Amino acid sequence: MRNKLGFVLDGIDKGIRAVGAVCILSITGIILVGIVGRAFGRPIPRLEELTPDLFVWLTALGVAEAVRAGGHLSTDVVVARMPRRVAGVLAMATTVVSAGLLLMIVIAGLQATRASMARGEMTAVGYPAWWVMLALPVGAALALFACLGLGLPARGGAGAAADAGQAAIDEQKRSSPQ
Repeated sequence: MRNKLGFVLDGIDKGIRAVGAVCILSITGIILVGIVGRAFGRPIPRLEELTPDLFVWLTALGVAEAVRAGGHLSTDVVVARMPRRVAGVLAMATTVVSAGLLLMIVIAGLQATRASMARGEMTAVGYPAWWVMLALPVGAALALFACLGLGLPARGGAGAAADAGQAAIDEQKRSSPQ
């Protein structure tokens, strides 16, 4: 069962990265086309309106990928200096609080998306605004799955930060003159 689930989650992880890469390339291409168009006196109306919408998706998926990788810079620095047992308790508390917050974001994001659909809101370019708003609950749901351990095994996280921090402290003690 885990192998099948792992295969599916590997696919989701690759999909997140692929969509993120497409977003980055699209943003870069849109900006480049806009610059060239203006340089030759042929600006393309509303073309650059797409870049913030793509950036919203890029950010939402980036959050999910950061959670999956166990990357929380602010807590990694603190956790690295704690005893392993305290770091483990802190990691558990952080996971519970993060999961609760992400669940609230999923619910609120779905409500906002449904409301946008019901009102028939459109972007300046002319596509439904809910397509952009959907990034919030999708990104938060993917981050929630990763947070709860349903995603791919973390490539970092509090335990790894504690180990790396302790190794750095030990190395510093060995190399400093006494």
